[in-house]
Amino acid sequence: MAGLPAARAAVCALVGAAALVLYLLITRAGRVLTAVVAGLSTGLALMVPQATAEAVLAQSGETTAVIVTAASYESDRYFCSVRHGDGTAVAARLWRGCDASVQPGESIGMVYDPKGRIAPRGIAASGDAPNRWLQGAVLAGLLALASYAAVVRSLGRGR
Repeated sequence: MAGLPAARAAVCALVGAAALVLYLLITRAGRVLTAVVAGLSTGLALMVPQATAEAVLAQSGETTAVIVTAASYESDRYFCSVRHGDGTAVAARLWRGCDASVQPGESIGMVYDPKGRIAPRGIAASGDAPNRWLQGAVLAGLLALASYAAVVRSLGRGR
């Protein structure tokens, strides 16, 4: 899923989660266990594309300084419109590294994929970004445990 845009990858993962939930419902695994599996698989499906994009940028991304042209507050978050030092505009608005203290004309950091597979992102202050890989591993472990319990329960009901 690394080559797919994040939204498309999330939709593909959600379809897989829905298929798992449908299987559990058909095999009568129980509504509570099925609901737990649905919640965990949905959370994992939405988290993995973001974690993958962050990993690609961490491994092959290049860092550059960009100049803020405008800053605005929308949807509980600050967004900065930026341009490169040579004046060319960056299509994506950045929210990481953009806060109330950032003014037009200031420089902030941006990481981008030179191959253009992933949209550029602002560089967050250290310790700001959550460790999505650890969160994903915990969610995957809980999903495996809940799925195992649901399948074992559905096999026990078949007798």
